[in-house]
Amino acid sequence: MLPVCCTGTGVTQDTQTTINNMSAAAGSGGSSDAVNSIPDTLSRLRAYFNSHITKSYAWRKAQLEGLVRMIEENETMWCDALKADLSKPYFEGSFTEVVISLTEIKATLKDLASWMQPEKAPTPLALVPGESYIMYEPYGVALIIGAFNYPVSHMSCTANPVLLSSLGRVD
Repeated sequence: MLPVCCTGTGVTQDTQTTINNMSAAAGSGGSSDAVNSIPDTLSRLRAYFNSHITKSYAWRKAQLEGLVRMIEENETMWCDALKADLSKPYFEGSFTEVVISLTEIKATLKDLASWMQPEKAPTPLALVPGESYIMYEPYGVALIIGAFNYPVSHMSCTANPVLLSSLGRVD
């Protein structure tokens, strides 16, 4: 059975129900403290998002630059862990996780300022002489449940605060 990868730009009611069910299952015989802490972590991420700090260019750029540093400084650790856990050769782990992730993050950094610029939109006649714009902003907290065999690749998927989880190995 293949693992499923789901990403989203916001936590829907269905996602919240899934999180609550996961927590309930862990509390009734499961041993995962990580699963039990999901509702608390989600609450903290929502509060952080609601502070509006994630909207600024400076914050987004700093987060992406920090992610680049973290991946570059720990490439050997990532590749060693992928070798130990998944038997991925160093080159494969480096290419499929590190190089591809860094390429995407650096491309995002290059284009981020232009992506954040307001886009002129038609103004309804009733609002003339006003002007209308489309502003691209983060939606909220993202839940990313990724395939266990590509753990690094899912870290750069969103500008939103993220609750990142792996499905674990499914045999």
